[in-house]
Amino acid sequence: MVGDFWGWRTHMISFSRGENIEIAGLSLAQTMGWSTCFDICSEVYVHDLDICSHVKNGDGVNFRSGCHHCRIENITGNTSDDTVACTALSVKGKKFRFNPLSKGLYPSEPYNCTGHGGSRDIHDITIRNIATGGKMHGVICLAARGNQVYNVTIENIEEQHEGYRESTVKIYTGYGDGYSAGDLHDITVRNVTGRMSKYAVQTNAEIANVNLENITQLNPEGELTTGF
Repeated sequence: MVGDFWGWRTHMISFSRGENIEIAGLSLAQTMGWSTCFDICSEVYVHDLDICSHVKNGDGVNFRSGCHHCRIENITGNTSDDTVACTALSVKGKKFRFNPLSKGLYPSEPYNCTGHGGSRDIHDITIRNIATGGKMHGVICLAARGNQVYNVTIENIEEQHEGYRESTVKIYTGYGDGYSAGDLHDITVRNVTGRMSKYAVQTNAEIANVNLENITQLNPEGELTTGF
């Protein structure tokens, strides 16, 4: 069995240390974990996908540590976890160690877990035209362990009515220590419409040079922003 019995690390599509990749025109259903995942990849173009996931950790598109100059747009469907994620979490210069008898049988970033050197930052990413329902978040940017996320544009993010989310867009740190103020920086978030989320835009980190434009909250019980 690939991954573990929680469906935690069973990717439907996974690339490590790739470049000039295009994934488009697919309907992805019956996922066991993340629909698509990339680590240390560049010049990636993901577009026109319809994703339907109903499992634990059912992310849609996940850019992991070391990804840069990537574009994702025109995503629809319903995801049981984050629809689009930029998550820079890997431990620099250290090989991932895991217990083969534990519930986590294999790491979620295959190449990053070799301990290979080089930048683990995520940068120069464009995310646009995301219209999904589901749980957790529509788009997240996450940094920890000294990695940075920067030069990111997030625009035209709209929620469908199905499901409940903490936030439509979230910029935060967690899942590890080593975050320094400003590791998340130079991020533009524009044209966001929350319908079922508690917050339209949320952060829990000390961030730098984050620009918000045209943020709308239509959930009568929700809030526009928090943490800024």
